[in-house]
Amino acid sequence: IASVIVAQKHLADISAKLEDIRKGIQNVAHFLDEGRRAKVSGTYEYLELAASAIAKGELSPAIRSELESCDRELLQIQHHLQQELERRCTHAIEHNELAGTGDLEKEAVAKYEKLKDLAKDMRLTIKTRALAWHVLSLYPGEPALKQARMEGLLRSADEVENRLQSIEESAERDCQQFTS
Repeated sequence: IASVIVAQKHLADISAKLEDIRKGIQNVAHFLDEGRRAKVSGTYEYLELAASAIAKGELSPAIRSELESCDRELLQIQHHLQQELERRCTHAIEHNELAGTGDLEKEAVAKYEKLKDLAKDMRLTIKTRALAWHVLSLYPGEPALKQARMEGLLRSADEVENRLQSIEESAERDCQQFTS
């Protein structure tokens, strides 16, 4: 009896430590997501200020050079978001319950809440890239660069919308697991 009690205590301790580790990992993941989102929203705010200054006649070379790093960083964030979206959409929700679908429902809701956040982040990134292009377009010259950026932005917008369609396809696959 003492051995069983000690074993149960050890199992409870292990379970508590695993839960602490899970919470820590979730906190790190949230921190990284919020950091990525802050980069995009901070860039958007910076570009709004830059557009305002340019509208008042100030064509700063510092802002012009900053546009290049903004666009490069936004492209990296966009590609990262697309890869994460693809990975999360292809991940199937496992139904391990013997009776009922409560856990399946909880996992499905969590999956699609995360996908909804990714979709919002992707659209914000495209919106910020569009604003970066607008600020670039206010500077004189460089018509080939401006045209190339516009074409790339339009391709990216189409690609993002196509990738967002994979959310719907994933939802259809996941819904098939819900049975009476």
